[in-house]
Amino acid sequence: MEYFDEISELPEHLLSNILSIFYDDFDHISEVSEPLLPYILSFCPTKDAVRTSILSSRWRSLWTYIHNLDFSFSMDASGIEGFVEFVDRSMSLHKGFKIQKFRLSFGYRERFAPNVNKWIRLALEKQVELLDLDFLGLPSSANIPHGIKLHHFFAFYSSANYYPNTFDLSTSFFHVGSSLKVLKLTHCILKSNSLDGLGSLKTLCLSHVRLNGSFLEFIAGCPMLEDLDLEDCDGIPHFQISSPNLQLKLKRLKIHTCIDFKIIEIDAPNLISLDISGLASSDRKFYLKNISALLHASLNLYYVFVEDSLEQGGSGYCLKTILGDVCHAKVLTI
Repeated sequence: MEYFDEISELPEHLLSNILSIFYDDFDHISEVSEPLLPYILSFCPTKDAVRTSILSSRWRSLWTYIHNLDFSFSMDASGIEGFVEFVDRSMSLHKGFKIQKFRLSFGYRERFAPNVNKWIRLALEKQVELLDLDFLGLPSSANIPHGIKLHHFFAFYSSANYYPNTFDLSTSFFHVGSSLKVLKLTHCILKSNSLDGLGSLKTLCLSHVRLNGSFLEFIAGCPMLEDLDLEDCDGIPHFQISSPNLQLKLKRLKIHTCIDFKIIEIDAPNLISLDISGLASSDRKFYLKNISALLHASLNLYYVFVEDSLEQGGSGYCLKTILGDVCHAKVLTI
């Protein structure tokens, strides 16, 4: 709806006050003009937004125009099947022309692949700008039912019976995703052409993702990428983010505990922030060059000390080398 554009810059303090009225003093929400209501509902969990449809005829379809959709599974009587059915119905009833943010978090099962594929395509067709797909779906304490011990709940979630399947994103969805600016993926599989078509993407966050192919080929389709965050990713022994053929705009890079990355090669003239953590072993090599713009560097690297570890080829020497490469940063955290 066009009025979303007019109120997208609503001051944060005003939005906070309106949401407070919505949750704590519902009688006064009727005084808010109707064009503003879907915007307010967009900042509520989607499940709560949908529930407002039973209030009156005025509210029946307001939620279908919200521009933020947030679906996070929580343990309740409906179970995982009920959650998938709820998302299916919500997506099919959504009438807005644009989705600004789409977030999905649940323990994925392969039998739900057709459903998930459909949801992603619908979000992309509606020019989503932030897409957050978490197929691990570990719960926060807020989603744990009352009366269940926290440690018992997480023990169940980590059991072999629950542990979710990995979602395969090998087939590119993003040829229609030119408006996507932020992409967050957890617990899935990507191949080198999976991200083709993301010409507007500025932020890419990958967690527990298996990468099949050259990393240079992954980012070749993302010419505007500025922020790259990798955590517990695997599948490629040579992580390379340097190429004379790519005009990299990368400004911030984080690599945390990606143990498969045996060679890390970075050539990024616009890089201002670098954050690396994990094992500095004798079989890991770091090649950092052309990073003179670096302002902030954080190194949380550890190694097992042995007598020759500081000699060339030892794990200590690896740490010594990378320290030399980033010592010019204005802020250095070790």
